Amino acid sequence: MLRNNNPALPLMDDSQLAGGFMVVANEAARNAIPLAKRKIGMLVSWTDVTILTKNFVGATTADGDWTNNANWVVPISSEGVTVTVNINKFDPADSATYYFGINTQEASPTVAGIEIVYISKPCTLTFADIKWQTYGVVGTTENISIYVRKNNTTDYLVETIGNTSNVKRFNNSPTSFNLAFAVDDFFEIKVVCPAWGTNPTQVKITGYLIFV
Repeated sequence: MLRNNNPALPLMDDSQLAGGFMVVANEAARNAIPLAKRKIGMLVSWTDVTILTKNFVGATTADGDWTNNANWVVPISSEGVTVTVNINKFDPADSATYYFGINTQEASPTVAGIEIVYISKPCTLTFADIKWQTYGVVGTTENISIYVRKNNTTDYLVETIGNTSNVKRFNNSPTSFNLAFAVDDFFEIKVVCPAWGTNPTQVKITGYLIFV
């Protein structure tokens, strides 16, 4: 589903709808389109639209409507998209490993391969920027490492940080990632925690990845 961000951008006609994409002004306009003509797709070259992709894990409504676990992907330029990731506040445990993806609702998922984000067209991951925000106890300075995990097999380090700042920003050099993804590959974010002297509490992790 493509949501129109530009009032001057016309809606697609029936022939364009048949091509697999929709540009709609709002949800009401989308719902007015006959079910048989609704299409799901992903386009990464328009700056005038927001791309709404569907996480198909779990049940969907009878007409294929967008449920609350829909995933937003926002174009940043004509050359790529950003994918935002986040996990709700949680209290990380000593030596635990956590995994999350887009809009992860579970407070502290420790099982890999569940909170994954699928790739719908060939692309390359070039940059990741992840923020660790502590709202409670900051904790001691032991190292925390954050990775991009591809296809539940290979981990690519974003950065390792150990300090007493309540905000820790993990990011890679824009030239250090050149990670190719094929259709139906997937990724998740992996967080490896140390055995702290004093554990941080009420941690929220957010961030974004750039694909071109």
